[in-house]
Amino acid sequence: MYTVETLSNRYARINQSLKTVEVLLYKGYNVQRRVEEGPYTIDILDVGACPKEEVGEFGNDFEVHTIRQHQRSVRDPFISGNLTVRNGAGMPGTNSLTFKVAKWDTVSGWRSNFMVLKMGELCRAYNLHGGAYKSYFLKHLPTWPVKCPIYDGTYPICNLSAHHDTVASFPSLPYGRFRLHAMGYYLQQPSHKAPRACSRWVLEIVEKVSSGG
Repeated sequence: MYTVETLSNRYARINQSLKTVEVLLYKGYNVQRRVEEGPYTIDILDVGACPKEEVGEFGNDFEVHTIRQHQRSVRDPFISGNLTVRNGAGMPGTNSLTFKVAKWDTVSGWRSNFMVLKMGELCRAYNLHGGAYKSYFLKHLPTWPVKCPIYDGTYPICNLSAHHDTVASFPSLPYGRFRLHAMGYYLQQPSHKAPRACSRWVLEIVEKVSSGG
C-alpha cells in the first residue's frame, strides 16, 4: 500500500516526465518550423491554363500556353510559349488578382486552400512586385511590359529556365510542392462572378543548400 509521501513523490515524477515531453515536443516543433521555410530554389514543373475540373468556369482574357524543352548541355529544362492578353485585362483598375495555393501531400494529394493570397488590383500588385523579375522579363519575355498597362496582344516566352534561385524581395518561402491558381476577377463589373482568367503553376520549392565549407 502506498503512503501519502510515496504517492506525492510519484505524482511529482510523472509531472516532471510530462514537462520533459512537452519541452521535447516544443523543441521538435520549432526545429520542424525552421526547416520548413527559408532560402530556397524553385523548379517550375508546369505552367498553363487552369483545368476546369479544378476551378470551374473562367474567361480567356489572359492565357498562358507553354512547352518544356531540354538541351543536352544544360541540366535544367527551358520553358517557351506565349502569353495572350485580351479585352483590356491588363489595363489599370479593371482586375483584381488572387492566388489560390494548394500543397501536395504524399498521402492525401493536393491540400486545397492551403493559402489564399489576395493581391488586390492587378496593376498595382504588378508594379509593386514585378520589379524583382525585371531581368527575367527583359531576357525571356522581351516584348512584355515591365510595368502596367499591359496592352492586348500575344507576347512570346523565350527559353525561360525552369530552375530559379532565391529572389531578393522574397528571401524566405515554405518548402514543398505547390499548385497556384492565379485568378483574375473583374473590378468594374461585380455581376461577373466567374474569373475572367486563370493560369495554373506547379512549383517545387526546396531548401537552398550552401556550397560553402
